[in-house]
Amino acid sequence: MFYCSGIESIEISRDITDIYYWAFWGCNQLKRLVIPESVTNIEAGIVSSHEGFEGIECHARGYHVENDALINDKNQELLCCWTRQKHYTVPSCVKRIADMGGNDVVETITVNQPVELMSSETFSSNINLRSVDFRSGDTGITEQTFWNCPKLEKTNMSKNENH
Repeated sequence: MFYCSGIESIEISRDITDIYYWAFWGCNQLKRLVIPESVTNIEAGIVSSHEGFEGIECHARGYHVENDALINDKNQELLCCWTRQKHYTVPSCVKRIADMGGNDVVETITVNQPVELMSSETFSSNINLRSVDFRSGDTGITEQTFWNCPKLEKTNMSKNENH
């Protein structure tokens, strides 16, 4: 809805029940997003990482924020991540990763548990990403998973395969 707009702030009405894919992705002036308890459905990639973004405050049932990421509790799915950490570890509760793309800071990502990648472009446009370490395996890597990650050197998987 506001994809790549110059929006700086928004108050989501208590009448809103759904936040769809990429609703605020690329809104590089947005400082904080507060999701009210009325929201019952949140889809992947609703925000992207950018300097000045303070994060999401989520009051919706069945979702929580952990380590700069919005998690769908039922599906154990990481929906979006806005971290400014250079070395990021995916929260241990995550079994699926929908979207971790569009980050210009993160250099390494560690995933200690088995995960399923839910999008063909899960890590795309992480321009400083150098490595991803899937310590317990993964499923779902495609040709586009790391699209526009020009500094990517390696992806370690549980079988020590490099891609």
